[in-house]
Amino acid sequence: MFQHLSVRTPFDDVTLREELRQRLNQLPGVDIAAARIALRPGFPLTVLADADAREALLDHLRWFYDQAQLPTSDDPVTV
Repeated sequence: MFQHLSVRTPFDDVTLREELRQRLNQLPGVDIAAARIALRPGFPLTVLADADAREALLDHLRWFYDQAQLPTSDDPVTV
């Protein structure tokens, strides 16, 4: 997914993609290497068998959604 995010605002900023990678790596059983930040890495679905891991993933996805909703400098100004 990082590969597709790299051309979409605001995740065209490598800093945000790196933060997402680090957040995902907090899940037990997930280890996405920094070298894969421009690729499409995955993790085993068995990670989500744990309720705490599922809840943590949902928290990370909420963060992702919130970041995607923030206005950018490319957004038109409305009054």
